[in-house]
Amino acid sequence: MFKQYKNILLNIIKNRDFTTLVEKIKNKFDSDTSVEAKDWAKENKTNLENFCKTKDKKLWEDCLVEFNKIEKEILIRLKKIPEKYHCPANLPLLYFLIRYFKPNQIIETGVAAGTSSETILHAIKKNGSGFLYSSDLPYYKVKNAEKFIGSVVSDDLKKFWKLDIRGDSLALDNFISLCEKIDFFHYDSNKSYSGRDFAIKKVSKYFMPNSILLMDDIQDNIYFKNFVKEYKLEFKVFKFKDQYVGLIEKIGLQLKDK
Repeated sequence: MFKQYKNILLNIIKNRDFTTLVEKIKNKFDSDTSVEAKDWAKENKTNLENFCKTKDKKLWEDCLVEFNKIEKEILIRLKKIPEKYHCPANLPLLYFLIRYFKPNQIIETGVAAGTSSETILHAIKKNGSGFLYSSDLPYYKVKNAEKFIGSVVSDDLKKFWKLDIRGDSLALDNFISLCEKIDFFHYDSNKSYSGRDFAIKKVSKYFMPNSILLMDDIQDNIYFKNFVKEYKLEFKVFKFKDQYVGLIEKIGLQLKDK
């Protein structure tokens, strides 16, 4: 326990990120809406395979073969990294969406070991176009945590990638100034209600008409449920293991004039 507190203090001082620390403490007092959120996600879930096959059956089948090879390499690299950084996501869906929509300007929040980053970057390379901006913040409880962020990402893919480990509050502004528009936004960082709300408000005006929003772990609280209801958005929910991910297509068009 003492070792964890020591690492927390050292990381705070190193990163000078007192704002995020205060935010994390404040989030501890958020009301727990996870039961309501999970029940809603379960009621609204869509079959992933059917969804992808409806979009492009041949591409979906090709993507499964391509991703199987990518996943094998990822799993080998993960063996050398603390489990805290594994953070599994719905990578087959993520790979398919990038391959299908071919977005140019992609932003993701939450990197950990970089499994989602590696997946997106492989899809970018296969498409022959696109660039990924990734935001993360080192885990406070892990010594020298920054060295593990994105550590599974292949060196030859880093030419399509910019990583900022100062956290969303700083990184998103940096990314927006660089890309000026967002074609695909993958949210997988601060899972609190306020964290999600902050990020979406920050990036929403930079969505293009056909932009895509993918939000992980929507079962943690009712943010995604409230968001789609408030703006009357069309959406999809997919189950991955015991987690749920929310997808909104053409979010820029749907949010227009709302």
